[in-house]
Amino acid sequence: MPKGSIARSWLTTLRQHVESKPCVLLRREDADPHAYIGIVSSRNAIITRDIRIKVKHAVRVEPATEQGLLTLLGTGPHAGQLLKKLELAAPVIVLSPKLSSALIDSMVALPANQGPMRTRAERMPEKNSGDVRSVQSVVAY
Repeated sequence: MPKGSIARSWLTTLRQHVESKPCVLLRREDADPHAYIGIVSSRNAIITRDIRIKVKHAVRVEPATEQGLLTLLGTGPHAGQLLKKLELAAPVIVLSPKLSSALIDSMVALPANQGPMRTRAERMPEKNSGDVRSVQSVVAY
């Protein structure tokens, strides 16, 4: 299989995942200035900070700040949508499927993210695996 096909296959898997299970931004309370992408799961259908959630297989990605994400998305409509979401004081922010897809595409454009994001994509849970009701991608800041 050619290299381009392999790259497209993991990226396609990741895109399809965030289109059906959009990204969730978790604002962490520690002072660690890094961002991570992983899978967040919960036995509840709705994810909030008040319930128990589990983040699995998180890998470090760039940019390391919320402002960096806005810069990465540029000046288009997705940047405006993300800005509105980030203005909320909520510790858990669920993104739309289209915004999630745009965010993934922007993040994978950074060479430093390609390896970690590929690792994350290759560990995507199978559909209907276990009894976890909500499995979503997560970007934690």
